[in-house]
Amino acid sequence: MSMLYLGALTGTSMNSIDAALFDFASEQPKLLARHAAPFPDLLREKLQHLILSPHSLQEYALAEYALSQSFAQCIQTLLESSNVTPNQIAAAGIHGQTLLHQSGSEPLLTLQLLNPNQISAQCGIPVISDFRRRDQAEGGEGAPLAPLAHQRLFHSATENRAVVNIGGIANITWLPTDGTAQGHDSGPGGGLMDEWSQLHLNEDYDQDGQWGRTGTVQEELLETMLRDPYFAQSPPKSTSREYFCRSWLEGLITDHPTNPEDVQATLTELTARSIAMALQANSPAAQRVLLCGGGARNTYLRERLLALLSVPVELTDEYGLEAEWVECFLFALLACLHDRKETVDLTAITGSRKATVLGAAWPA
Repeated sequence: MSMLYLGALTGTSMNSIDAALFDFASEQPKLLARHAAPFPDLLREKLQHLILSPHSLQEYALAEYALSQSFAQCIQTLLESSNVTPNQIAAAGIHGQTLLHQSGSEPLLTLQLLNPNQISAQCGIPVISDFRRRDQAEGGEGAPLAPLAHQRLFHSATENRAVVNIGGIANITWLPTDGTAQGHDSGPGGGLMDEWSQLHLNEDYDQDGQWGRTGTVQEELLETMLRDPYFAQSPPKSTSREYFCRSWLEGLITDHPTNPEDVQATLTELTARSIAMALQANSPAAQRVLLCGGGARNTYLRERLLALLSVPVELTDEYGLEAEWVECFLFALLACLHDRKETVDLTAITGSRKATVLGAAWPA
């Protein structure tokens, strides 16, 4: 039986479509190949429109077709470049693009745009997807799922660790030495910074935080941001890009007018301080903080986290897997667990009532 599993996702930042191939034959899975495809600009615009504006069923279906086609092409490129044939792959775990995530009140809702049928047929690979809704059906938040990967990859029996995944939204995993894991979304990651860069620089994101570094943090604006009720909530909790979105930001800027680079500096500080606050509140005994996700490459943000925390802050690159590929591992892992019909216990992370098998399968 093949133990090769593929993980693919876009992430809430929509900067790229990432796919990676892992071998699960040994206790420590091995990264075999990876590919990051640029996210099509027109598709990003359509998806942002779907997230924030009323839309028709035809618009939804066309966006789903285009996104699924992009996933299939990314996966095919990965396989061709690594000389792996579809029949060698046990399954691909694919997350899709989150358009809606409603948590904290009934009904719990989450919606990921994807057509697994289209991908499995085009690539000739079984697809495992739709991971979050089963957790919500069991009373969980449906997010974050990343702590499952963090626990598998980065737990230490001799050191209490915290792992911070900085995507469009940031999430935190607490990994004490006893082998347990807890986690929650801390708030904005790179999503607001990316949107602000796209609006004012016509760039997908603020490379290394260079633009944010030129601005001055507006403390009154920052304090207003941090008064948002989400930051005061206790875990389990999760949030989304449609909550911490441009309209949320622009509503606050109205009362605190400032120039674009100062807003970018303030958004960077918002991400850093909200992460630091969450770490200090929920994992104060952490001896080391590991960063992953695309936002971990923002050197200005990393500097601010290091200044705010009293422990080493490092990239996961030095601990077994490069920061950009940790979430691909997550969905490869979830596909593997689904194949084995292994239950996943998220009770201490999402607040679900019981362990359950996550995801659904679409055969090749």
